[in-house]
Amino acid sequence: MCECLWYRGNCFRFGLYCIDYILYNILAVITLSRSLSTTGKPSVLHIAKQIAKNPLILSIVVALIISKFGFSIPNSLMSTGDYLSRMTLPLALLCTGASLDFKGLDPSSKLAFQSSIGRILIAPFILVIVARLFGLTGIGLGVIFLMSATPVAAASYPMVRSMGGNAKTAANIIGITTLGSIVSSAIGIVILKQLNWM
Repeated sequence: MCECLWYRGNCFRFGLYCIDYILYNILAVITLSRSLSTTGKPSVLHIAKQIAKNPLILSIVVALIISKFGFSIPNSLMSTGDYLSRMTLPLALLCTGASLDFKGLDPSSKLAFQSSIGRILIAPFILVIVARLFGLTGIGLGVIFLMSATPVAAASYPMVRSMGGNAKTAANIIGITTLGSIVSSAIGIVILKQLNWM
């Protein structure tokens, strides 16, 4: 929805979106490397290796290079890539769902609830207020709200798992935010409409 509202037909904004995506993934790798380090502060070389091995960053960089230099990709390879891309999100959500564990509210589960509340309630509220202070209204404000109220990316689960983090907490956060954002996004849009901000 945000893609249609914001950057469809605008290559410059699409490029900014790709840069943002790379930046967020780099920041995620740095954060995970620092928090999961068992030897204190990780070295810059270690963080650089983790960034260089990140498949999301690599795929965007390769796609940008192919797009920039106009390489032609065979149709059979494009079809295969299209099928794989359609399977990725459902498979990631299946793996995440299989790892969900709400039976015991241990400290990690409480952390998941706190993080989810911050993601789908507090962050959108703060960003919408800040956007209003800058005079943003209409579709622009709606995009800000929807982008900040979205659930945590399913790709964060395999990233945390591959880096040796707490995969159960990551799965719980994805599950809670996915379910919660359905309600919070709808209520948020209604509130913005009622206030004539959107």
